[in-house]
Amino acid sequence: MPHAAQALTTIQQANELTEARYNLTLGETRIIFFALTCKKNGKIQREQAIKAMDLAKEYNIEKHTAYEEVSAAAKKLYERSIIRREASKVTDTIRWVSACRYDQGRGIVHVNFSPEVMPLLENLDGQFTSFYFEQIKRMTTPYASRIFVMMMQWKTTGVLKISVVELRERLELKDKYKTYSNLKLRVIKPSIEQIEKHANYLVQLREIKKGRSVDRLEFSFVENPQRALAI
Repeated sequence: MPHAAQALTTIQQANELTEARYNLTLGETRIIFFALTCKKNGKIQREQAIKAMDLAKEYNIEKHTAYEEVSAAAKKLYERSIIRREASKVTDTIRWVSACRYDQGRGIVHVNFSPEVMPLLENLDGQFTSFYFEQIKRMTTPYASRIFVMMMQWKTTGVLKISVVELRERLELKDKYKTYSNLKLRVIKPSIEQIEKHANYLVQLREIKKGRSVDRLEFSFVENPQRALAI
């Protein structure tokens, strides 16, 4: 693992959130992850004011891109939901944020994490997923960071096992990429490439068929000893 002296930023979230169903754009993903790094006395702040300029600097993106992402996220982030499976036939839907406001003149989006999501982000006891912000911040698709976080839940075993159906559900793909070949081309393969490039893991994909169709996936991963994590 990278040395602590590199001052990497750890993000932790409940496994319940890792396994949940939700869909965020790249801009919304960037805002959420950035907010999770903004702590006071070691605690995530429920109410935050996030500047587009700070996002541009942290994610190494153009200023106009950051302003566009903040503006777009302010319009949609309040509507984004997390669907949790509590039992075999019971689901629970919660919001990421309880309020979202955009100050266009200053390029600031004000977000309030919802009371329901906060327990999935702090005071975690045992069942949580941990990773470094620096491993995901250079990724340019939300699918790559989602799959990477799923992998990190199984960091101790080095293998993420998931059905194609469940992967589609977690990513909330709905009618997108209906065939497995399209899913692999548009989501899985680019995500693996991003993970290997930015998170410094080597990933091998095993496809397990049921009949003639791919039914389950196994992502085997190990740290790449030949590369250092870019901060």
